[in-house]
Amino acid sequence: MKKKSILPVSVIGAVLLAVFTGLTPGAPEPVQGDAGYIGSEQCCSCHAGLHPGIVNEWQASTHHRTMKAGSPGKDLSSNPSIDPALEKKDISAVIGHEDSVYAFVGTDFQVFQSEGFGIKEPFPPHDEIGREGEKTDAGRLCFGCHATGYSVSRKKYAEPGVACEACHGPGKKHLDSGGSKGTIVNPSRLPPEGNRMVCGQCHSLGKDPSGQHPFPVMTGGEPFKPGDDLTLGFVDDNPVIVTRGAEYSTFVHSPRPYSDQLCTDCHEPHGKAGNPAMLKSPTSALCLRCHGNPLSGVMQVDEKRHWGAYKHTCWLCHEYAHLH
Repeated sequence: MKKKSILPVSVIGAVLLAVFTGLTPGAPEPVQGDAGYIGSEQCCSCHAGLHPGIVNEWQASTHHRTMKAGSPGKDLSSNPSIDPALEKKDISAVIGHEDSVYAFVGTDFQVFQSEGFGIKEPFPPHDEIGREGEKTDAGRLCFGCHATGYSVSRKKYAEPGVACEACHGPGKKHLDSGGSKGTIVNPSRLPPEGNRMVCGQCHSLGKDPSGQHPFPVMTGGEPFKPGDDLTLGFVDDNPVIVTRGAEYSTFVHSPRPYSDQLCTDCHEPHGKAGNPAMLKSPTSALCLRCHGNPLSGVMQVDEKRHWGAYKHTCWLCHEYAHLH
């Protein structure tokens, strides 16, 4: 496969900075924002003692590792697919996992892409990264889902990665109140559609009302917060094909009773040790909680009679459980 070179830092000039980011040359890297966000370190200072299992699994999860601030910890020169002219000091963030990096963000918000670091099956909006002859603006395309609390108007994010406040909302009031339950969002206590929207803020296919961003942008350019009405800041494409990472879009448009389910019926958003898909169970027992329960109101499956069920997982044949 012909390798696609990383764009050298030197080719990104002042004109591109103004057009894509509205920043001036030498602008600082993304910094922690405000708007009531406190960061996961503050959250974990209490919850590591209260809920150690949740904190430990989240810290090891793909959610936590979707983006990190600063340059990679490993030596870039050891990988032949990386332009040797790209130095760590030119990188302000890494989008992807430390063991599977696929994009670097420069201090000017531009994304550098390298063949061999791409997503294996590039679905929108990831297919826009590194298009031939084009620069990719992380502020327009990436930060809304790979960072927490990103404001397109202030060009700041609260924290890299999908952190606590991405799903529970800004935590300042909660912290100031000493942890009062009524001052933080618990998605499990939201109405079903509001619960699903928490996941749907990223696991969707569509654009904000301006058509510029593949993630929700609320009034004033501010981020979606749990409890908001997602439809006010996002226009869903209502895809009819399988889309990796956009399960909310295909799932909520399915007929009932499928669309009545919650994402968290099958997935553990804090993470599940050794399970990148964050499934509550990596076996057919997960499906049989409903499909093996005569009181569930869904089609029943006799595991002994259903072909292959005794030696295969359900998703060997029913891979796309989100699309009905």
